[in-house]
Amino acid sequence: MIRIVWRISPCWLAFAMVVVGVGMASPVRAQTAAQGRRQYMAADFERSTVTFERVLALADLTPEAALEAHRYLAALHFMLQDEAQAAIHAAAAVALDPGVSAPEGAPPEVDGLFGAARERGAGRPAAVVIEREPPASDSVVHVVARLEPAPEGLAAEVELRCEAEAAQAEQRGPVPSVRVDLTPPEGATWVDCRASAITAGGATILDARRRLGIEPAPVSILAPEEPDESSELPWPWIAVGAGAAAIVATVVIVAVLAGGDDQAQFAPVTVEGW
Repeated sequence: MIRIVWRISPCWLAFAMVVVGVGMASPVRAQTAAQGRRQYMAADFERSTVTFERVLALADLTPEAALEAHRYLAALHFMLQDEAQAAIHAAAAVALDPGVSAPEGAPPEVDGLFGAARERGAGRPAAVVIEREPPASDSVVHVVARLEPAPEGLAAEVELRCEAEAAQAEQRGPVPSVRVDLTPPEGATWVDCRASAITAGGATILDARRRLGIEPAPVSILAPEEPDESSELPWPWIAVGAGAAAIVATVVIVAVLAGGDDQAQFAPVTVEGW
C-alpha cells in the first residue's frame, strides 16, 4: 500500500486563506443585499432595515452597494415614521448618485426627500478634493483632503497620505477634512497624495489621487547699498584741474624752447583755484 502525504507550506496555506476570504466577501455582500430586497418586497420593513444597515457596516462595501442600501433605507425609515433618518439616507444616496430615485413601492414623499437633497447639494456627486494650502514656511508643504459634499451617513473619516521621494506623511480624522504637513527633501519637485473617504465599517467609499508641484524656494536678491555722498571725493573736478595744469605746463615749455635758451629755468606752474 502506497501512502501519499501532502505537505503544504505555511505561506501557501496563508495565501489560500486570503484568496478564499476575498472570494467569499463579495457573495456575502450580494446575498445580504438580496435578502434585504426580499424583505422589503414582503413588507417586512423592520428586518429589511436591519439587513441594509448590516450592508453599510461591511468592510468591503462598494459605492454601488452603499447606494442601494441608502436608497432602500431612505424609504424604509420613512415608512417606519422616522423621517429624520430617512432624510439622512436620502442625502447619502444623492451624494453617491444625484439621479437616484426611490425604490419600487415607496411612497411619493420619498422622492421628495431625494429632490430636497439634490437641491442642497446643487446636484453635485460627492468627491474627495485634494488641495495645497498656502505655505507657512518655505520648507513645509501643507495638503488638505476634503469630502464635498459630506452628508451625514456617507462616510465617517477622511484619510490622506502624501509622499515626496523618501519623505512621507499620513493623517486620518473625522469628516469633512484632514490635513498633513510634509517636509520634502531638498530638490524634490512633486508631492504625490492619495485621499479616501472611509465608512464607519472601514470601507473606502470614495478615493482620489493628485500630484502637486512644489514651488522652488524664493531667491533672495540683495539690493545695492546707497553710496555715502559725504565720503565721496570730487574725482571729476580733480580730473579737470589736472588736465588744465598739464595744458599750461605744455604751453610754457613750448614757449621757452622756442626762444632758444638751452638754460631756460622753468618757473613754478600755478593753476588758479588750487
